[in-house]
Amino acid sequence: MRDVMKLRSNPDEIGIGAKLKKMFFSIYSYSIIYALFGVLSLSYHACFNSSLSTLEKRYHFSSSTGGLIMITDNIATVLTNLFIGYYGKTAHKPRWMAIGCVVTGLSVMITSLPYFIYGPAQESDLELAGNMTLLSKSKNGDQMCLSSFQKEDCSQMGATKLMTAVAVSCFAISNFFRGFGTSIYFTYGTPYLDDNVSKAKMPSFFAFIFAGRILGAPIGFYLSSVALKYYENPFGRPAGLVDTDPRWIGAWWIGFLVSGTLMLLLAIPLAFFPREFKKNLNKKEQELPINGDQANHSEGVQLVERGKGGDIAAFEGDLEIQTTNNSVAKEQKKPDLSLSEMPAEIIAIITNPIIICQMMGNLFRGIGIIGYFVFQTKYLEAQFRQSASKASLVSGTTGFLAKIFGVLFGGVLISVCRPGPRALHNLYILC
Repeated sequence: MRDVMKLRSNPDEIGIGAKLKKMFFSIYSYSIIYALFGVLSLSYHACFNSSLSTLEKRYHFSSSTGGLIMITDNIATVLTNLFIGYYGKTAHKPRWMAIGCVVTGLSVMITSLPYFIYGPAQESDLELAGNMTLLSKSKNGDQMCLSSFQKEDCSQMGATKLMTAVAVSCFAISNFFRGFGTSIYFTYGTPYLDDNVSKAKMPSFFAFIFAGRILGAPIGFYLSSVALKYYENPFGRPAGLVDTDPRWIGAWWIGFLVSGTLMLLLAIPLAFFPREFKKNLNKKEQELPINGDQANHSEGVQLVERGKGGDIAAFEGDLEIQTTNNSVAKEQKKPDLSLSEMPAEIIAIITNPIIICQMMGNLFRGIGIIGYFVFQTKYLEAQFRQSASKASLVSGTTGFLAKIFGVLFGGVLISVCRPGPRALHNLYILC
């Protein structure tokens, strides 16, 4: 009878598959996967930023257009985050995170699509890239050509408009859907970790995860630096062209294919994580009121007593009915979410002064550093006459060690000293 009870109550603990699942699908393995996605997400940002000047030369668009491309992911976040967060209360978070991984990975790979549409730059495109002043426009929007140019050259310059429009559209669309995918991932990822880790261990987990995510930026810069050393077509470099030549177009597309492929691979293990870990479920069951699961427990004890009397068949039948009733009751406990209740929750958030101050602080901090982060590599290229590859390498090695040290030090300090909210806030201001 005890074997019957074990089979009925704990079916997930039976067999070799369950042992492997317990070994690989733990909160620690989840933390590693969560951190790895953060690394890949930031590496994409760094890779795109360091390739921006190369993309501008190759597809003939301005820095202002590049800046607009970079904010499309934030537009997707603003449009979708409220709904994702609101309906995430009842969602199977790991599976939705796997969907976010797939969307993000495909979006990152779409960034390299213009290369496969138009191929590497031709000789005429290289000459045009080395003379970008020919693309300057007059006040009425007409395109300017020097008198030494033939009519065919001017018509070819006009034909690049279509290529520019297609390339910019690919970059903007891919970045938009990447913002949607990362919104799903990070909106569900942090609460899932918070629900399954004790408060005492949470600072250490966050310190490890965010320190790992910071590594994504230098990894992305280094990946872009290596890729930009090779010509756009790695197997067909024009004779006499070197990476210090202004006409050089590096293999910008390689980094996006690598990052996108790794993101797709991360979606596979994520889809198999449980809705909640068993330890967390047991903890919640202990906190339930007596008219809930405790009442069901009493009924289970009565069933066991019946089993002791020898009526095993009746015992198994009643146990199956009881299990079904419990499953139905648990399904009925799920809250019904309605859009009509959403405005009230939004008002509760925006009237919370702590949340608003935190949001405003992040906003102004982002305004201060985003321009530097986006155009740092291009500035090094233009001001100090560095190749795109070397500028990417220099950008990826400055400032990030201090960030990693700060995150790790803060996580350990909070775990050991456990300061109160006021002391923690004062420390945040000082640092």
